Formats: sequence, C-alpha cells, structure tokens
Amino acid sequence: MPPPLTSDPTVTLAADAHAAAMASGKYTSHWNEQGEQPYQRYYLAGCNDHVTENVYGQVGAEGAPLDLSPEGTAALIKAAQNQFSNTEGDDMPKHLDKDHTHVGIGVFAENNAFRYVEVYIDRHIDMSEKTPANIVGSDVTLSGTVLDPSKLGPYCCIVYYETPQGALDASALNDDFSGPYFDYSDNQAALVWPWEISYNKEDGNFTIPVSFSTVPEAGNYYVKVFLKGDVERIPYEEKEEGLEVPGPNVTCATSIVLTVTDKTVDSSADHLALSTLHIESGTIEERQAISTAVISSQQPDPSPITEIVPLAGVGLVVPESTFEHNLFVPVERQESGTIGNLTLSFKRSVGGGGEGDELGISDVRFVTAAGGEEVPVPAGFTITNVDLCKMLPDASAGEDEEKKEGGGGGDDVKCFMAVRKEQIGDEDCPPLIVDVAVVYAEAGFEMGGGYVTVELPKAVCEAFSSPIFVCTKVQGAGKEAADKLAEEAAAKAEGKIAGQLAEDGSMMSEEKSVEEINLETDLTKDEVSKRMLDLEDERALRMAEQAERDEEEAQEQAEQQMLKGLQQSIENLERERNLLTKEHSELQRKLAAHLASQKRRENTERNEKENMAAHEMEKQYNDTLTAIVLGEEKLNNQKSEYDKIAIDLQTRLDEKECKANEISQAFRDFKREISRHSENSRTGKPMPKKVIAQFEQAEIKKDEEAERVRLKNINLKMTKNTTTVQVLTHIKEKLQAVQADNGVTRSKLGSLDGQLSGSRDRLTKLKRERELIRASNVILKQKQGFANSSLLVVDFDTRKQKLMAAKAQLAELMERHAILEDTIQAASGL
Repeated sequence: MPPPLTSDPTVTLAADAHAAAMASGKYTSHWNEQGEQPYQRYYLAGCNDHVTENVYGQVGAEGAPLDLSPEGTAALIKAAQNQFSNTEGDDMPKHLDKDHTHVGIGVFAENNAFRYVEVYIDRHIDMSEKTPANIVGSDVTLSGTVLDPSKLGPYCCIVYYETPQGALDASALNDDFSGPYFDYSDNQAALVWPWEISYNKEDGNFTIPVSFSTVPEAGNYYVKVFLKGDVERIPYEEKEEGLEVPGPNVTCATSIVLTVTDKTVDSSADHLALSTLHIESGTIEERQAISTAVISSQQPDPSPITEIVPLAGVGLVVPESTFEHNLFVPVERQESGTIGNLTLSFKRSVGGGGEGDELGISDVRFVTAAGGEEVPVPAGFTITNVDLCKMLPDASAGEDEEKKEGGGGGDDVKCFMAVRKEQIGDEDCPPLIVDVAVVYAEAGFEMGGGYVTVELPKAVCEAFSSPIFVCTKVQGAGKEAADKLAEEAAAKAEGKIAGQLAEDGSMMSEEKSVEEINLETDLTKDEVSKRMLDLEDERALRMAEQAERDEEEAQEQAEQQMLKGLQQSIENLERERNLLTKEHSELQRKLAAHLASQKRRENTERNEKENMAAHEMEKQYNDTLTAIVLGEEKLNNQKSEYDKIAIDLQTRLDEKECKANEISQAFRDFKREISRHSENSRTGKPMPKKVIAQFEQAEIKKDEEAERVRLKNINLKMTKNTTTVQVLTHIKEKLQAVQADNGVTRSKLGSLDGQLSGSRDRLTKLKRERELIRASNVILKQKQGFANSSLLVVDFDTRKQKLMAAKAQLAELMERHAILEDTIQAASGL
C-alpha cells in the first residue's frame, strides 16, 4: 500500500473553485470556460507540482433538487469515486500510485447541481521562487531542489507547445471537452538531457537550461521535469548514446506553464520590457498582484464596470455568479475560520462599452466620519449604505448595544464607499474604470500596470486586522503603462547591447566593428527587435565557438587530471600492497603459533581422557542420568500444577460468563417488559411488538460490535507489546554491540597512548640532542671567524704580508744591532 496522502490547501481551494464554476456554468469537464486544462489552472493557483485530476457531475432529474443531506451527499461522493474506479483510459484515478504525495478535493452542492473534483499531486521537488512566468527570447533557466536527493535525481526536462484554446461555452465543454485530457501534446518544443543538467547530489539543488531552436511562438509551453531513482547511474557527467527519455520508471514532478502572449510582443521591445521586471521582494500576494497588473496591461481593456458591491466574510469570500472580484489575500486568512476578509465585487457593462443607457463608474473614493457626525459626500458621487468598519457580524453587535445604553454618539469611525457614475458612450465621458483589485499588502505597496493604488482608511484596516489596498484601472491606463515600460526596457536593452558590443569588440573585429552597428536612439521597436535578434545570433555563434574551445581545454585538463589521479592511485595501491604483504606474513606467523598451541592442548586432553579410570567415567554417567530424571519429574509436576490452575480459571470464567449472560438476559427482559407497557404520549397506543423487536436487534448488533472492538483492541495491545519487546531487544543488542566496539576502541586508544608516550620521549631526546648540536654550532661559528667574508680574508692576507715584512725587518735590525754591539765591545776593549 502507498503511504497516506497529505491534504494541500492551495489545490483544495482551486478544486473548490473549479467545482463551483462547473456548477455555475452547467457543465462537467476538465477544461474551464477560459479554455484552461487542469495543470494550467492549478499552476496559476500556485501549484508547481504534477497533478492528476478527476471530475464528476450530477444534476437532479428534470430539475428536481438532489438529496443534499449528509447521507445523500455521502452517497453522491461514493458514486463519484465508483465512477473513477470503473473508468478506463487516461481519466483513471491512480490511488495506488507511489508517486502521489498530496491530494486536494473540491465539492460543490446546491439545489439540483453537484460537482466533485479529486486532484492527486506528485510533490518531489521545490521549485525556486525565481521561476519565470513568461518566455523571453529563446532561453529560459529553471532551478529548484529535490526533496529527497538520496532516492531521486533530475533525469530530463521536456517542454510541450500548446496553441491557445480560447474561451469555451457550456455546450462545447459538455459535447467536445467532456472526456479525458492528455497530459502532454504532440508538439515537443524543447528537450534537456541529463548531461545538460547541473545537479548537486549532496543538497539536491539543480539548474536546468532550456533552449529553443527558434523564437517560441505564441501560446502555452508545458514544462515537465522528470525524476528517476538510482541517481548514481544517471549520466550527468558525459553524454550517453541511445538514452531513452523520459523512459520507464520515471516520476513526473512538475506542471509548469510558461506563456508567450504574442509572437510580435515576444520578439519586440514590449516583451523585453516585461522581462526586465524582476519581482523579488514583497509578499506572495504583492508579487501575484504586480504580475497580474503587468500581464493585463498587455491585453485589451475589458468592458467598463457598472456596479461595485463590498463583500465581507470569514475565510474565502465568493461573490455572486454575475459578479467578479480580484482578491489577493494570504492563504492563512482564506483557510481561517475566525479571520474576516473584505473584497469588492463588481459587475461589468452588458453592452461591452458601447452607447446605451448604462452608467459606468469613473472614480471610487472612501469617506470617513466620526460616529456622531454626518458622512461628507463628495460632489457628483453616490455613497453606498454599507459601513465598511461594521461589515463583520461580530464587529458591530456589541458596539451598537453600547451606543444605545450611552445615548448614541461616540468616538468610533464610520467608513463608506462613494462612486462617480458617467453615461457610457457620452462624448464628454471621462475614462471609466475597467478593473478593480483588493490586495492585502504591506505599507507603501504599489500595484503598477496602470492601476491607481489607494490604502483604505485606518479604521477599516484595523477592523480587518491588516493593511488593505484598493487598486483601480481606467480605460487606456494599462496600455500607457505597458508602452512606458516597453520604452524603458528598449532603452535599457540598447544600453545593454552597446555595453555587450564594447565588451565583445575584439571578437567582432573580424566581421564588423562597434562603429558599424551605430545604434540610433530613434529606431522603432521592430527595428530594435530585429537588430537585437541579429546581434543575439552573432553573439550565440561566438559563444558556441568559445564554448567548444573551452570544452576542448576542459577535456584536456580533465584527461591530464585523470592521468595524474591514476598515477597517484597506482602509487597508493603499491604502498597498500606492501603493507598488506607485511601484515599477511605477520598473521601467518601468529597462525602457525596458534595452531601449534592448539595441537598441544588437544594432545594433553586426549592423554587425560585415556588416563581417566573406568569407575570415574561410570560415576559421571550416573550423575548425568540422575539429573535428567529429576528434571523430567520437575517438568511434569509444573505441568500438572499449571493445568490445574488453567482448569480452575476456565471454570471461574465459565461461571462469570453464565452469570453475565443471565444478567444480560434479565436486563433485556426488563427492557422488553418496560417497552410493552409503554404508550405513545401523543396517541396513547402501546408500542408495537415489531418496533420492540427492531430495538432488540439493534441492541444485539451493538453489543456484538462492541465485543469485536474489544477483541480487536486486545489484539492491538498484544501486538504493540510484542513490537515494543522486539524493539527493546534490538536496542539492547545494539547497545551491547556498541559497548563491545567501545571496548575495542578503548584498547586501541590505550595502545595509541603508549605510542604517544614513546613518541614524546623520543621527541624530548631529539630536542636535547638538537640543543647540543646548536651549542656546538655556535662554538664552531665563533671559531670560524671571518672565513666566509672575502673582505676580511683580503685584509687578513694584507696584514699577514705586512707582519712578515715587519718580522723580516725586525730580524735584519736585530742582526744590525748585534753587529753594532760587537763593534762597540771591540772598540771599548781597545
């Protein structure tokens, strides 16, 4: 059995909306009146995951109302599920599909209309918030995170093209679009292979570059990202020939719809203006509102609005079928059962904006006044009779009572909506309002796209516990905003192209220089678009050539790195082999010693048995036999004792059951007797025996059901106890194994401590020897003197020569001195 599914609130709301739309439009189909298929509707509702939808509808016979009681509604839902289970083809619900993780269920039941929607969701990846809504140019990048990267990895991405379906009426939906829908089209626009996907197997982050061979045509592009198990075998690193995509055993994880509204817009500066609008800040509701404003500014204005009605309620507020509303409110406020929400529903002109007696709304204002003051009405405006501060049911009851008791007045604030109406088609008629949106946003919010954003008065925001903004758009404002945005984008694109050309000038010098392009500021949008496409083609060609060169260099570097890695691996394996050989020799030596000691021990035991006396062996045999007999007697005694206890317990149980049955029967007889003597309080007649018998049968069935539940509870408790014992036993065994591992680790730690002590001793000895060597080196340096200095050597040689010359001169002077002394002595002797 697959794991249980989790309810998804976003998809549930969208399913409820589709069920209500089918009932209101009197059709049953996977398509809606806007021509949107399931994956388009749920993607626009905020679901990026792959979805599978089942729908069911039933109406009363000849307009008769359906049985919408709890039992009747349950029967209708059961009939829908039976039809889903018996349906063959693509419309079959896949309850047991292991890929399903979430579910959304939508139900609408009113009078003679019932619609039921089941949506199964495959949520395996989390797409990035920067996923684009539109396709710009011929490239788009998708990124996200695989929720369980250990089991699944991105395998491929396929993009299918679908032409815009257009609006559908109830007749077409019931006749031509009532069957199953296909989860893809025959027109495959792009394919991304596994080796083109950038994927991190550790954290599950991936990036998918989608490239179209040509500029995409107008329409919807359905993006499906497929995941596959056995991630290690997916070829992310190199290309694999003959790979089948999507192939078997894959999981479709996305239902992303990218839109190209108009081919000319896609290739023009207008669409480039939209692509430059990156909405990365603000809440989800703010981003949705701004995106809606930008997209609607590219479309023709709808019919003028003729009536605006404030609506308030708890949870999701739904207007009447003839009214519309644009409400951007957080999901938690929609799902809450206590928080009130405010919206403005509106009705459009039936004549489509032509001449007639209809009045269109040209301006909306919100006026406030203190509780005791009169509400000021602007000139030319009509005020509604609904106080926006008191629209919630529990917001005004208590306050009204306080006013009555206090005599009226007070400091509370009132807020009313005032509208100005003009004759549709009148020559002097100002631009009329064509769209209204209510956005729950932070302070300072601006919707843009031609919408005028006004924050409701503080009293209204406090009443609904959130800042609320009312955004209105008049005729022509959307087109002006789109033109302005397109002009800004075109100017930005021209500057970007000029900068890119300046950077790539060296690469373009062989064909044309920057001066030859000569971007002019007065070019039309089509000329700018054509110039940009030509430059993009040239840049793409250069980038392809550069990519080929980079790929060749990367491949060469990879081969060199692989060769170095192989050489390193060979050296490591050689060292490991030498270590294993040495360890093997040591183990063989220990094994030989162990076998020799074991053999000596066996010989000793054999000799002891041979030397044992015969009477000793007989004594051992008798003692063993006596112990066996005593054990059997003890076992038989215990068995007899337990049998007696079991028989006693069984007897007591039978007596208690008999007594319980007697009491139960007596109680039934007592109730039967009471029932027979009871009378109808209105008619005075006794209760029929048939009714009494039915009551007794119901009581018996209830008792039997209670008995079965008790037995089942006992079995569950026994199973739980058994499971607990098994888990505890497993944990105990695991603990013992961990303790054994800890003992081994402690012994290794002791050995390492011994080695560390020896290493420290050796280190101390080496330090001592080092100090001796350093002292000896200092002495040698002192003795070395000036042997390493050439100037000192030259000076030494010079002084040595002078010293030798002085010594020679001294010897000569001493000889002369001796001669002179001899001469003096000789002279004195005379």
